[in-house]
Amino acid sequence: MLSGCGTGLDLAYLPPETQVTALDAVPAMVRRTKARARTLGRAVDAQVGDAHALPFEDDSFDVVLLHLLLSVLPDPGAVLAEAARVLAPGGRISIYDKFLPPGTPPSLLRRLGNPVARLLVSDFNRRLRPMLAGMNLDLVTHREAGLCGLYTASVVRLGSGQPGRQQ
Repeated sequence: MLSGCGTGLDLAYLPPETQVTALDAVPAMVRRTKARARTLGRAVDAQVGDAHALPFEDDSFDVVLLHLLLSVLPDPGAVLAEAARVLAPGGRISIYDKFLPPGTPPSLLRRLGNPVARLLVSDFNRRLRPMLAGMNLDLVTHREAGLCGLYTASVVRLGSGQPGRQQ
């Protein structure tokens, strides 16, 4: 399993027998993930890297976790393309993030808060389905996951085209 690690909060929720490779662009986050893994008694391969250009071979992982990444990183399409590239056939991508619901305009609160949020943490007005357009990725599930619909949980699988490649 490949995970964008941040501080490693997801580790406590992953099955203990799962082999985890964690990646973050910020060395301090990788250190925090390693410390959390030690506290949990887990072996985790945590390393510094760029989600836009993953340092792994094609078809390397059964599961890729993109939790709270696509609303933060500058090119979410490139991140999804890289996740698809390293995903093994039959694998899945778990996405937990802040997305606008399909066909819904941003609320007044989102419109007013987004300029500040983009400077500080993330873009509250991104949409998942347009990010997937033109990619060989199928949205399997998508549901609201908290905070009055701000967060969503989704699962994506490789489509019927060639694994990990854009169509």
